[in-house]
This record gives sequence, structure tokens and C-alpha cells, in this order.
Amino acid sequence: MSDIFISYASEDIDYARRLAKALKKLKWKIWWDRTIPAGMSFSEVIDKELADTRCVVVMWSKASVNKNWVLEEAEDALQKGILVPVFIDKVPPPRGFRRIHAASLINWDGKPTASTFQKLVLDLKRILGDPPTSIQISRTSPDTKTTKKKGAETRQSATYKPGTVFRDTMQDGSKGPEMIVIQSGIFRMGDIWGDGEKNEKPVQTVRIAKNFAIGKYPVTFEEYDKFATTISRTPPDDAGWGRRRRPVIYVNSYEAKNYADWLSQETGKHYRLPTEAEWEYASRSGGKDEKWAGTSNVACLGDYAWYNKNSGSHTHPVGNKKTNGYGLYDM
Repeated sequence: MSDIFISYASEDIDYARRLAKALKKLKWKIWWDRTIPAGMSFSEVIDKELADTRCVVVMWSKASVNKNWVLEEAEDALQKGILVPVFIDKVPPPRGFRRIHAASLINWDGKPTASTFQKLVLDLKRILGDPPTSIQISRTSPDTKTTKKKGAETRQSATYKPGTVFRDTMQDGSKGPEMIVIQSGIFRMGDIWGDGEKNEKPVQTVRIAKNFAIGKYPVTFEEYDKFATTISRTPPDDAGWGRRRRPVIYVNSYEAKNYADWLSQETGKHYRLPTEAEWEYASRSGGKDEKWAGTSNVACLGDYAWYNKNSGSHTHPVGNKKTNGYGLYDM
């Protein structure tokens, strides 16, 4: 199942290729007809993908507005409420689609820009939520326990010391996710290596004011499936790669927040999603000048992470690689 199905005229293949590449970089799963394997029935594959996709991006151009198959794919998506049209030419949309507001990629050179590509991304988020990433759970970690004795406050030893691994108890007596306490501190956040994206600049000095706890592993299917079953929600698809100890996928930011809120209700503790700064600080082992979580040596990257060169383009069970400096896996 794809996140985004790209519908286009063959004359516009260069635009479709650029769009597919740019959206794929944002971690959405993209389908377009260049991915059909040799020997497969063209119409059967398209019908199946169109039925299963979460969103259809139709590219309106001088050519596509006159193509029956593009109009049919767009009509199918319109009926399902999953259509996101974009202009790549200055043409009026076909009859029947003029009430649907479209993003514009006119004069787009294939690079994400605030005026064109970002508008499309925002439209896609309306249907899909944020691009999929591994969910990491955080929770507030009190530094000390305070008691009152004979009118005076007494500060006792730290309840959760940095580096402590713990699991809170759920209402049914089972244990919640494994959490690790992270020490507060100051770090340089952003593109400290000088080769990152625009949204990682400028580098900023950020202070993590309080200790907090973060998941030792990304949230797994077995953890999220328990939540989904408890609240009678349909479990997310696993793309045929397996469930249990694999990281959960196809969960948007709204659903991830629901999961954190559910953990709070189940344990009586404050669970939430980590802030962007907390996640970067924790993944870089306390804000060290690491390019990746655990290492700066590309030759060692495969020891710490599943990525495009060793993953086979699918998920793997969590916890099988080396940890970063904080004992966190798969960051």
C-alpha cells in the first residue's frame, strides 16, 4: 500500500519523476507507473494500487487534462476524498474538478521551495498527517522526591537518576515501554557539519532544562497493537514486513499523540512525544558532535543503523544494532 499515487500524462514524465523523488525524500511511500515490474498487467496493477493508496496526486497539464485515464484516476480519488491536484501548466482544471483547490508547481525545478512544493506538502498532510517516522516516546522524569516532615521540606535522593532504565506498570499489571532517563544539558542544535538541509540552519544553542526519559527503542507493533486493540482502533498496516518487535509504521502524528495520551492514562505518569530538541539531544548522545546517532564515521554507520544501503528498503526488528552513547537503539 502506498501513501501517495501519482497520476500524470506520459508527456509530463520528467515532472512526475522529480515529484516522486522529492516526496520520497520526505519518507512517504510513493507509487507511480514507472515502478510496475516487467511482466505484470498494467491495468490490474494500477487498479489495485489506486484502490489501496491513501492519497492521489494528479498533475494537471496541457496534456493530462485531455487524458481519459488521468481523469478516471482523479475522479476515483475525488469520490474517496483523497485527491490532491497540482498544476504544472497554466491550464484550467477539467470540468468537474474546478471546485477543488490545487497547489501549483508551475516553473518548479524539482527542488522543494516555500512557494510551490511546501504548499503541496501542507495539502498532503491534511490527508496523510506528517510524513511517517519511527515514533519515540518521552515522559517527564522528576529529579527528586519531596516529603514534608514536621513542617519542613526534605529533599530525598533522586527518584530517577540519569541512565536509569525503567518500565511503568499498566492498569492490567503489564509493563509499559522501556524508558531511559536523559541528563539535562546544553548543546548545539542543527547542521553542525555544514552539509544539512535549510531547515537545520542556523545552528542554535539549546538548553534542555530538566531531565526527561525517552524510549529505549522506537515504538514497536506489539506495543502499538495493544493500544489499538484496547480502544477498538484498526491496527496500522505492516506493509507485509512483519509486526511484533518491528517499529510501527503508517502512524501519523495525531495517532502517535493518542498513543502517548493512552500511556499516560494507563500508568498515571505523563507520557508525550519528545520535542525536536529533546530528540536530537538524545539521539546525539547528549548533544555530542555526532553526525549520526552513535558515530560520525560513515564506515561504521551500518553497525548503528538500518538505512538505504543495508535495510533492503524495509523495517527490521528493533534492538539489533549498537546503541548510541545513551543506550538508545535505532535513533
